Amino acid sequence: MARSLLHFSDSHGRVPTPGPVEYDIVVCSGDLLPDYYPRKAERERLNLPWALPASPARQEQWLKTQLEKFKTLTRGKPFLFTPGNHDFYDPVPMLCEAGVDAHNLTERVVEIAGIRFYGFPYVPWAGGAFNYELKPPEMQTKIEALIALLNQDAIDVLVAHCPPYKMFDRAKNGLECGNMRMAKLLVEMPEEKLPKAYLCGHVHSDAGDGRFRGMYVSNAATKMRLIPIDE
Repeated sequence: MARSLLHFSDSHGRVPTPGPVEYDIVVCSGDLLPDYYPRKAERERLNLPWALPASPARQEQWLKTQLEKFKTLTRGKPFLFTPGNHDFYDPVPMLCEAGVDAHNLTERVVEIAGIRFYGFPYVPWAGGAFNYELKPPEMQTKIEALIALLNQDAIDVLVAHCPPYKMFDRAKNGLECGNMRMAKLLVEMPEEKLPKAYLCGHVHSDAGDGRFRGMYVSNAATKMRLIPIDE
């Protein structure tokens, strides 16, 4: 049976308002929460590094004011979330308490309506100030776990925050900043083992969609996109 996913990413504190379109599942591929740069007293209270770009406590406070908007967005449909490098608070428990059917996909296979989703929030190391940054050896360990799942045909839709290298990953300065190890996996994996779709964001300046080796790729950074997908 055909299903429609509403994919959005990098809203940074703005809850989308999709309007009169139909969809069965809402998927966010990260950077959902707003950026707050904490003052010194709050950093000390929370034992946060000085460069941290967002405060978990203030992101939590923001979410408390947005629950009705999330109910309007999801319309009783499942909400699947892979965090991004600007997300320092997990919104899923509070959303569930508010009655939203929310799921954090981080390193988990979650099956909804016969479709198996998996979340990969990790981004290449960029100095350590942001969340989910990994240096190459750590990234390779995560990629190897993902390869094992793909070989078991366990994933239909891979929801990653970062695009693969050279796939919708060109920054404003012209540099390609996607995940090289993810790109290598997608090039070398047998085509029949690839997920049906790869949903991401992270690079605002190169949002777009297309196909790679039969797999649908969507970078929806700062956008919303309706995606049909079969079980």
